[in-house]
Amino acid sequence: MLDRIVNLNLINNTISEFGWYKCRNINEFRFFIDKNKYYEDICVLEIVLEYKGTENYLITIHLKELGPYELRAGGSRIQLSCFQIEDIRDLGWNELNYKITDCEMDSGIKIFCKNIEITSIEPCEQY
Repeated sequence: MLDRIVNLNLINNTISEFGWYKCRNINEFRFFIDKNKYYEDICVLEIVLEYKGTENYLITIHLKELGPYELRAGGSRIQLSCFQIEDIRDLGWNELNYKITDCEMDSGIKIFCKNIEITSIEPCEQY
């Protein structure tokens, strides 16, 4: 269930008919080390997604406690055709809970992580 994504309400309170598949570009990403609640080092990938619907938004998410990941792209912007976040808790991947992919791109994005947090959503001009 994707309802365990931290601060998902930021999106649901802003966009009435939200769908991850409407995220059309990755405008920014940043890899860094942070601390979990036990003060242990964890890897975080921050991604800024461009959401295109009746209104356009920039959505910043943190993918925390990364497992295997692959991000291949070129050009000024990473275009997405069908971005999706899948809950894989029941598949038994140890402590990894989510698989993030662009399902129509041939393995351009594949990220596994334990937690996801929405950190901001801001209106943006259409590019």
